[in-house]
Amino acid sequence: MGHDGYLSVNICAVGFLSDGFLSRIQALSAEYPDACRHLLIEVTETSLLRDIPLARSIISALEGQGIRVSLDDFGSGYASLRYLQELPVSQIKLDAGFIRALLDNERNLAIVSGMITTARTMGIPLVAEGVESEEHGEILQALGCFKAQGFFIGHPMALEEIPAWIAHWRAPKEWTFWAHHPWHVEHRKLFWAALAHRRWLQRLLSGQADPEEQAQAMAPDGPHRCRFGQWYDSQAASMGDHPLYREIGALHERIHGAMIGFLGLDGLDDARRESERDVILKLSQTLLCKLWSLTDSSSSPFGEDVP
Repeated sequence: MGHDGYLSVNICAVGFLSDGFLSRIQALSAEYPDACRHLLIEVTETSLLRDIPLARSIISALEGQGIRVSLDDFGSGYASLRYLQELPVSQIKLDAGFIRALLDNERNLAIVSGMITTARTMGIPLVAEGVESEEHGEILQALGCFKAQGFFIGHPMALEEIPAWIAHWRAPKEWTFWAHHPWHVEHRKLFWAALAHRRWLQRLLSGQADPEEQAQAMAPDGPHRCRFGQWYDSQAASMGDHPLYREIGALHERIHGAMIGFLGLDGLDDARRESERDVILKLSQTLLCKLWSLTDSSSSPFGEDVP
């Protein structure tokens, strides 16, 4: 159909190690020689992959024929790191449980970041499973993981539906921003504050914020009560004299002022609301760019997180 990619076929670990599996694949590849370069064997239930020498020999034989092998659910089993050490796999898939927990707290963020760094250091491509929201994709892009799967990207579909999906699906624009502004571990507090700002913005602009959060946003001291504002204020002692830091503070104040105007238009002219929304998004994009410029111009770890 003119699409160059690969077909991932799930094989459970017991089946992968069973007698006859390798000979069957070899027979099929002899019958369909051009298919080998498009085939990826995805080994599931890797906790059952107990015979490492046998697994290694099968993987080597498959890759000798141009068939790649991927380990599914990486990180969920006790032997995951050993597998990376001893098996010549072409790809690993990060367990969806880790990705779903990304939005919960910084500890989960650090764990996923460590796994991505480990895979990159070893030169093994990594695919993140469980991307179910735009925010999951933003974080993964910022952490340096650019391959993923999950319901936000695509649901299971019939074969004949796939070409149309390929032609029309586009990644959110925000993913591009994060891909060009990678997150560094020493700036984890700043990254978390930036993420909180994005989530705050999205809830208020989409009407999904609860009444208490809307009231807080419209309060005179709103810029000091939101999560990003609390983080910003906590950096005053160490960064207060930095020109970029002051510019970010001024932008943050303008965003809150514009948000008050936007929320005050509720139920009124849609065209004006859309115009105000665009202004807020542009201000936010400028703030985030300056925030990342600040990381480039300072070696500060940006302090401790706020409660």
